[in-house]
Amino acid sequence: MILIMYVAIIGLLLTINSHVLPINGYKTLVLIEILGNERNDYGMLSINRTRLITTIFEEPFMMLKHNHNGTFSEQTITQGTILDPSMVEGYSADLAHTICHERLNISYKFLIETKYGHRATNGVWNGMMGALINHKADLAVAPLIINAAREKFVDFTQSIMTSDMSMIMLKSAKQKPELFFFLFPMSKTVWFYVLLSYILVSIILLFINRIINYESYPQNKHDTFSMCTALCFPLTCFMHWNISRSIAGRVAISVWWLFCLIFFSIYIASLIALYPFSSRMILPIESLEDLSKQTTIRYGILKDSSTMNFFNKSNNDMIQNMWNFMQKHKDDAFVSSYRAGIEKVRQAKGRYVFLAESTFNEYTNEHLPCDTMAIHVDINSKEYGIATPLKSDLRKAINIAILELHDNGFLKQLKQKWFYERSECTKLQTKKDLRSMMQLHLSNMAGVFYVLIFGLGLAIIIAFFEFLSKAKHDSIRLKQNFGKVMCDNLRNSIKSRNIKQNTSSTTIPIKEILIDEDRTLFAYNRLDFIYICLYAVLTMLIYRKEIDGLRALAILPVILYHAGFVLLVPGGYVGVDIFFVISGYLITLIIDTELSGGTFSLIGFYEKRCRRILPALYVISYITCYFAYQWMPPSQLREFGYSLIFIATFSSNIFFWWKDDNYFSHPTEFNPVVHTWSLAVEEQFYLLFPLLCYLFARKRRYLFVLLGYLALLSFCFAQWGGNIHSISNMTFYMFLQHSWASFYMPIGRIWELLLGAFVAFYLKSNDSVISKKSSNIRAQIFALIGISLIIASVVLLDNRSIPPFPNCYTLVPTFGTALIIIYGNRDTVVGRLLSTRLLCWIGRISYSVYLWHQPLLVYLRLQRITMTNVSNIMLVVGAVFLLATLTYIVVEQPFRNRILFTQKQIFFGSAVGALLLVLIAVFLIRTADHRSVIATKSGHNRSLNLEEEEEVDTYMQDIEPIELSNYVTRRFNNLMEAHRTFSVESATTNRRLLLIGDSFAQDFINMMVETHFLPDYEVRCHYVRVFCQIYMGPEDRLQWIPSAQRQLCINDNDIRLALPLIKQANVIILAAHWFEWSAQRLPTTIKSLQLSQSQKLFVIGVKNFGLVNRMLFIHKSYKYRVQQFLPPLNKFVKLNTMMKRILNPLIFVDVLSMTCVYDNGTCPIFTEEGKIISYDGEHTTKYGARYIGNIIFKQFPLNQL
Repeated sequence: MILIMYVAIIGLLLTINSHVLPINGYKTLVLIEILGNERNDYGMLSINRTRLITTIFEEPFMMLKHNHNGTFSEQTITQGTILDPSMVEGYSADLAHTICHERLNISYKFLIETKYGHRATNGVWNGMMGALINHKADLAVAPLIINAAREKFVDFTQSIMTSDMSMIMLKSAKQKPELFFFLFPMSKTVWFYVLLSYILVSIILLFINRIINYESYPQNKHDTFSMCTALCFPLTCFMHWNISRSIAGRVAISVWWLFCLIFFSIYIASLIALYPFSSRMILPIESLEDLSKQTTIRYGILKDSSTMNFFNKSNNDMIQNMWNFMQKHKDDAFVSSYRAGIEKVRQAKGRYVFLAESTFNEYTNEHLPCDTMAIHVDINSKEYGIATPLKSDLRKAINIAILELHDNGFLKQLKQKWFYERSECTKLQTKKDLRSMMQLHLSNMAGVFYVLIFGLGLAIIIAFFEFLSKAKHDSIRLKQNFGKVMCDNLRNSIKSRNIKQNTSSTTIPIKEILIDEDRTLFAYNRLDFIYICLYAVLTMLIYRKEIDGLRALAILPVILYHAGFVLLVPGGYVGVDIFFVISGYLITLIIDTELSGGTFSLIGFYEKRCRRILPALYVISYITCYFAYQWMPPSQLREFGYSLIFIATFSSNIFFWWKDDNYFSHPTEFNPVVHTWSLAVEEQFYLLFPLLCYLFARKRRYLFVLLGYLALLSFCFAQWGGNIHSISNMTFYMFLQHSWASFYMPIGRIWELLLGAFVAFYLKSNDSVISKKSSNIRAQIFALIGISLIIASVVLLDNRSIPPFPNCYTLVPTFGTALIIIYGNRDTVVGRLLSTRLLCWIGRISYSVYLWHQPLLVYLRLQRITMTNVSNIMLVVGAVFLLATLTYIVVEQPFRNRILFTQKQIFFGSAVGALLLVLIAVFLIRTADHRSVIATKSGHNRSLNLEEEEEVDTYMQDIEPIELSNYVTRRFNNLMEAHRTFSVESATTNRRLLLIGDSFAQDFINMMVETHFLPDYEVRCHYVRVFCQIYMGPEDRLQWIPSAQRQLCINDNDIRLALPLIKQANVIILAAHWFEWSAQRLPTTIKSLQLSQSQKLFVIGVKNFGLVNRMLFIHKSYKYRVQQFLPPLNKFVKLNTMMKRILNPLIFVDVLSMTCVYDNGTCPIFTEEGKIISYDGEHTTKYGARYIGNIIFKQFPLNQL
């Protein structure tokens, strides 16, 4: 009896709490038990039957798992087959498992259909749509497109994926490179004028050498300057043949040299920039419009799909024409499945295009045989959703589940897993295709070889006719038979004999003295001969091959570091410190040797420095100006112009220091002359050092004491100089650099140059150190220690993990260099290694390499050529060494020759070169100002003519750095200067807001103003420098602050100074570029503020938009810009996650999570209007402040204000 009553009660409860669901043609009693809470709005569904999910086999959405017995395949499974979830896999399978099994806790099976669903003329739906409408299935999980026709008969959930239409076609073969592609950098007109210039120079040289006595009376008749010689002269002048002795001839040749150098440099740079476009892929169809206008290539779509419905019902004329074309060719146009469409594309071999959703095409392109490509079409954007029968009990629960999967990024990860991580083409492309793409093949260089073959063939033909002419002339002169003379001449030529030639009258017009392997000087008279011999003896005493090898060891890390190999050579910048020691050693040795011989003069010393430094510096600067004028935006061009003025006065280091430029910051990658700071430091050192050596020539002991004192003082300023400001606090820091001894300033670098000087003094007084043989174990050991120190500094001295350079860590590379100079002679292993020909040659051209590498890297970056590819890097390095070699031969060597250029000519030319550089700088500055005015006017015109179809692009104005920097700081600083306290009137309003922080707080005030947020609040600001950080607690914050910044944080930039304002404020907002140590201690800081219960506090999280390079988008379209996204830097993501964990969600404003909501957590770079959000990845523009403000002020917790 009790059992019967219990069953009756349970039955009654089931009747009350149940729903009757008509599924599969019958009614089933289902108990739905909802256990709701704050974290799970849809609760848990306990269902007493298995749900049927209709789907369709489409890769990668739904696929049959590999069956070892081979009993099943996707082709053998028919419509209406029910499969267990364990038998299938794919995007839809995983999504169904996550929603049904993990979220809703219901069991399910898959009902297989072969069509998506199309409504026939009688109104009956087939496929998955028919299964839902006829209640044969509970839901559809497949790439089912949401459209109006389907929405009338089924219910769709939130979108699970978005897709556009795209055309998939067979990859075309690459276009064969043009035969004479190497001529493309210059137009036909330019080549014509080059040829015309060559002929003109030859004629002028002929005229000059005919009227000037130097060449009018040759010592030998064969030396007559004929028209043939004049034509050959411009081509051979680079090898120093037939150097003209007349002033007019030298002027003409110098101008021709300069013209050729600039022309070749521009040609090489343009050729490098054009190389990636030498062989592009041929695309017979580039757009949907191209496809619609032709009839030779067939195209088709999926039968009974939403794409077919779109083409059928579209009112667009182009779409209708395409639909009519497909109707005429139904056999080719309509396919039964996506797989059939792809197979038709492959079989047609380029004569068929398949139109489908981009998701399928992307998947196809990522799988073998990797022979297809997709072209996106900007029409018919679609969304996929999960479909349920009308008024289904599952729809709301599934909607909530999908929203949660969107929020936690599961759907993005799922797409990444099935569409990209299983790619079969990416690995193949990176290992084979990219290597093949970047290599120079024979087809790229065929034109050059053809020119060579043609030239050699022409030379052979001319030689043959010359041979015949010479034989004819000899037969007449010797009165012999022509055939006999020709055979004799041919026989003597083969035996390398020259007969019947009277060479007794041949004389050598000049004497040649070989200085070393790469330097030859010419003497035209006895005085020149004596002077050059003395110079040769002095040079041979000083010259050491291993020093050239050491220069190579210094320049190579510098190039790699600036090229972007920071992980490989994090300390590559120490190459400059190695140069300082070498320079100090060589200059001191030369000065000391000349002083000992009584031949030293200050004028002569500065003449040598002018010959060594200025010609190459001026020539490369002039070439750099051309590309700067062409490619730089106004702000950068203006800064470049000012840099040139300081370069001309050897003070560029002071300019960069005055601008507060950080050598290791991202903007220096776009400064083509930032590397000239080291030249300025050396020249400033040479202004004083030779004079001291000259004055104390006879009192060397006093000189050593004075130089030692200066070196020690310089090192102390670089290491501990900042402690001068903290003496009153009785504190001392091990690393606290004085601002006057920072990276760019000579005060902190003098000791490095003097270290080289002391090495020279030591070797001069201890000649036996260098002369000892390799048996000297001490020399071997110390030389190995020296090179080990240099390598260790290049590999380990990462500027991000050590105090600001220079400091005691600089002793590692400098002392290593000193040890090699002292002990690394040619008898040691290190000396022999550094004396190899390759390293010696690199060392000789190292100065030109140093001058060329930075401009070339900068201009390639301005042209959006990335430096992350190894092939690109090798190409750039090769171009740098080629240009450096050319500069060394054409510019450096001739100007070092005292016979070619006298002392007066060198000083006069240096002054003229500096003046010309200043004039060019003024022109560039004025040009930049003019372009800025044009950009500003364009911006006003744009705002007044919004209805015009083609608007003026104001991007150049938007990225003006000076204006951007002023925008960030202006409002914050004005508020802070104008109001130090709250007004008396606001005491009763409870509307007092205090904003505390650094530049991120300045961004926040701009967001408030741009979005008109809290306009009735009285706002006050308190600034805390970023390195000082917001912290208040028992610990001393100075222990975490970098040594170079501590002096700024000792008595200022402290939140404690804002305590009076904090007590008066109703709302306190802390916004900063948080560091890990300050963020971890935020709970302590908040507690130490002792806020009342009525006061509200908000902590603004960090924001970051990735490594934004605003230069890359200068010439890009609006459409391209709005599609650019970047992931935030990992350190900011980790910091944000940590802050979210330790802070109360009622006070923490998670800016990063609110703004970076796109695929894989990426952040937009531009607003929907195409305006850049952040100009450096961290700080906002005017448009970025408005964009972010509209997001964070409308969301919790700031929306509570």
